[in-house]
Amino acid sequence: MRYYSMARAAILAVLSHRALAEREVDATRLHPLLDELDRAYPLTSERNTYSDTYHHMLKLRRLQPHGLLIGHVGWFPLQAFKYYWITRQLAADRLSQGLGPPTTCEIGFGTGHSTSIFLTATTTGGDLMRGGTHHVFDCPACAGGRQKGALTATKSAAWKYLLGAFGNERLRKHTGRSTDLVPALAKEEPSTVCDVFVIDGDHSYLGVFADIKVTSRTSLWTNATVVLFDDVDMLGVRQALQAAENAKLMTIVEQYTGDFNVDQVFSSQHATASGQWRFPKQYHQGKVFVEARFLGRGTVPARDPRMVTIDSHQAVVNISTATARDLKEMTTN
Repeated sequence: MRYYSMARAAILAVLSHRALAEREVDATRLHPLLDELDRAYPLTSERNTYSDTYHHMLKLRRLQPHGLLIGHVGWFPLQAFKYYWITRQLAADRLSQGLGPPTTCEIGFGTGHSTSIFLTATTTGGDLMRGGTHHVFDCPACAGGRQKGALTATKSAAWKYLLGAFGNERLRKHTGRSTDLVPALAKEEPSTVCDVFVIDGDHSYLGVFADIKVTSRTSLWTNATVVLFDDVDMLGVRQALQAAENAKLMTIVEQYTGDFNVDQVFSSQHATASGQWRFPKQYHQGKVFVEARFLGRGTVPARDPRMVTIDSHQAVVNISTATARDLKEMTTN
């Protein structure tokens, strides 16, 4: 298989960091654990491996204040790896054809973890300042609730870190409502096409459907553009995606559903409304995320009738004997 060795190395990285992170984490133990993980995940010379992705997510984790209650793909190692691997494959394919690295676009910016995944996966030449452009459409005034102050400060700190790491030539921020910003970018830059497009902003039915509809009317996509949706287990997101399929705006290519172990390095930020720490979330039932395509411009990959059901425990069991042996050595040495 063309990408076997790279995939095998990435899977080992996912599982080895999960072995370190899947332990009881509380407020008093968190920073010593981050120190341990920082030592385990320095930047590699390639700068675009999954290990590098985890390095940046750990740096962003340090910027979150105690008690900030916000989820992101870093909670779910298998989802984070899927996002990375889709984008890394696109980058490898394009570079093998003599094309530039992929352009990625994302509606919604929480604390920067998914952004770091896409920037890492499209890095080229062993230089973080070189690689694909990532467009972020974010509306800081549109969300946050009781956490608005802490979330705004964390967004700012995360953005500063990402700019310092990847540079402003690669990272572009569009501030305001996505339904205005997305068509504005298409108008200003008619040649820009997003190879990966993440719709992960407003999670209400109206908000998600509006993002799909508005984006589908722009020139920012082709039939090959990979569209990713998180939190499809939430009613508003699920209903909007179903409505978009019924309206023939898009089609689901793969749906990932499962009961997932979570990375407690990130879920340990889960706190009660009073701000007191509680035992960090270890397991999430019924998690759903989706890979889709917009319709209307040529053919798209056929929908997989089997879909994909993931049980993170079974995923470990299904690793080849050689990989399992390597993993044992990595986690015991």
